[in-house]
Amino acid sequence: MSFTRGHSALTARVPGWDRLSLVILLITSMLLVACGGGGDAEPTETTAPVSGTVAIAGDPTPADNTAPTSADAEPGIGTEEVPPSAEATDSVQAPSGAGTPEATAEVDRSKPAAVVNGEEITFEALDAQLEQRYGAQEIERLIVESLVRQEAEKRKVTATEAEIDAELTKARLSTQAQGQNLDQVITQQFGSLDAFREQLRLNLYVQKIIGPQVQVTDKAVQDYYNQNKQQFSTPEELQVWRVVADDQAKATAAAKELRGGAKLDAVIKKHGSKKPNLAEQNADLGYTQVQQLPPDVAMAAANLRPGQVADPAPTQDGAFSVLKVVARRGGQAKPLTAVRPQVETAVREAGISERVQGLLTELRAKAKIETQFKLPQAQPPAGVPEEQPAPGEPAPEGTPQG
Repeated sequence: MSFTRGHSALTARVPGWDRLSLVILLITSMLLVACGGGGDAEPTETTAPVSGTVAIAGDPTPADNTAPTSADAEPGIGTEEVPPSAEATDSVQAPSGAGTPEATAEVDRSKPAAVVNGEEITFEALDAQLEQRYGAQEIERLIVESLVRQEAEKRKVTATEAEIDAELTKARLSTQAQGQNLDQVITQQFGSLDAFREQLRLNLYVQKIIGPQVQVTDKAVQDYYNQNKQQFSTPEELQVWRVVADDQAKATAAAKELRGGAKLDAVIKKHGSKKPNLAEQNADLGYTQVQQLPPDVAMAAANLRPGQVADPAPTQDGAFSVLKVVARRGGQAKPLTAVRPQVETAVREAGISERVQGLLTELRAKAKIETQFKLPQAQPPAGVPEEQPAPGEPAPEGTPQG
């Protein structure tokens, strides 16, 4: 019986996922914390498997168990890459590097997983190793998803396909804005669009379960706005003039004339390089955001006030560059009245995020879970006292004795 499929890391490592911090990472970034930390996997007396697809966060910890599991999982989000198992019809990507194959075709479990100088490595041996290393984390991940699903059903919380489509659109727009290809990310990190949509569904459940508990007050909105004005500012743009001279003497003369108010065209004509590869760099760069300027220009111009000229700086071409910031615009925070809906959304998301840990801890603490793997001991939510044993009763296993 094969071990569950592994799960690749995504989270904040992928640029452009800031908008998904609530949509995707609410569950996955806090699971081990919510469930009381990590733990080594050891067999217990019970054998009830749990299925599901919520990814678990945390570093893989070697486990000592040898009991197989029948749980199968779809790809999800984690914070540490886990090797994939050898499922019968999965395409397996081999590690890159010298001496390693780039990829294999569909896995055939009727054949050995590998043959080394005539010695076979079986899929059973591979599965046992994966199970020992990652079994507890995978089971914990699946349990959390099952708990979220059950709680959603209990509260009659649903997530429609239209709502999932809307979250998918947000993800696509966010990744496009950062030059990422969402379809490629989904294929690499989740294996399929259906698996990604399932993650969106689970996180919608969490949002809807916790959302009613969050009160968006005027004070909370004002405080968030005051503390995060940069989020609601228009991008600052700089108008920059650049003169590239063949030597430092000409660059120094160009800087002096620019400080004296000389026109750019006149300075370029007098001191600018005539070499084709350098002459084309002499220009009014127009209004541009700092991060969109060439790195050397951005570093020199970022802290200049309008009218200031930077000292000549050597270039990689052996020439010298002179920059003048003609003007700056933007960078001002929009008034709260203009961005209040966005601020309220941010406050609501922050409130939900703060409560995720408590929800997951509460669900796990009151659940009856049977598994062959040793799981982290659930901790009570913040502010909830631990239940004390009655006088004369033995303390629960793992309780410190006085």
